[in-house]
Amino acid sequence: MRLAFLHIPKSGGISVERAIARAVGGLNICPLYFAHDYDAKSYDDVSGFDLYQGHFDFDFARTLPADYIRTVVVRDPLDQAISMFNHIGSREKHPLHEMIAEGKASFAKLWTDKTLRALHNTMAKYLLGRSRYQAICLSDETQAKRVNSAIGEIRENLGTFDLVGVTSRLNTFVRDLAKATGHQISPPGIENTNKTLLIDRASMTKADIAAFHRATWVDRPVFEMITDEFLN
Repeated sequence: MRLAFLHIPKSGGISVERAIARAVGGLNICPLYFAHDYDAKSYDDVSGFDLYQGHFDFDFARTLPADYIRTVVVRDPLDQAISMFNHIGSREKHPLHEMIAEGKASFAKLWTDKTLRALHNTMAKYLLGRSRYQAICLSDETQAKRVNSAIGEIRENLGTFDLVGVTSRLNTFVRDLAKATGHQISPPGIENTNKTLLIDRASMTKADIAAFHRATWVDRPVFEMITDEFLN
């Protein structure tokens, strides 16, 4: 099996990775995992593994040989943002944990702080690749043109994937992954859950929602396109 699973943060990726690990023993897995591990690397730099997983983006994915099964799971941007906030609040080792734990950063403040824009449009950054995200979304074009360009390029990028899933239907994704790989993969467990739930949809304020909209101005229309074109 030659498989690449692009793991967008807070999209259920760990559940998928552990389901694969339980089902398929003896895989030669690439040791790179986090975004900084993959930064500026191509397949040629770390070639020959059976499985590539973790937080690589399309900059790396585009370099994979054609015989790799390419897969990805996306998530509703609001659920992803809520999960990220709760994740930071649950993990003492996270560099932003103290800001939330000590009440220095509400949900709204976290997503509007100009120094934390690395958290914005997470899905688009992974599906475009960091280099193209900067070229398209941080350009001087109007926001409408930037969104349209991002949607168009992500549509082309996802067209190179063999399987696109969504977090809300993770069991379906894993079932389809089993068919694509020819391995029996059991339904995923609920992994990496947040121990602390500081916010949910019902408790969001108007300021929270406004901040979320500003921070996901690319992700929201991208997810709508993916839902319409790749998940039906």
